[in-house]
Amino acid sequence: MRELFRREALAVDTQPRSWREAIRVAGALLLDAGSIEAGYIDAMIDAVETLGPYMVVAPHFAIAHAAAGAHVVKDDMAKWGATTI
Repeated sequence: MRELFRREALAVDTQPRSWREAIRVAGALLLDAGSIEAGYIDAMIDAVETLGPYMVVAPHFAIAHAAAGAHVVKDDMAKWGATTI
């Protein structure tokens, strides 16, 4: 689990204005890490638009994702927020 929470996968002090922007911020971290291709960011947004906010775990905490497929290079996670892990 420690490997999934790397310093370069954190965006601290960001304030996305919408859930779409939040997914794009986290997705950009994964894209920069080489873990996904750009299409996965759109797939995460499409999943919420199609299925609803199924990824909300608690207030201010969501795990956005989409079906694994051609746009996924390797397993990874990214985090954005006002504080670090």
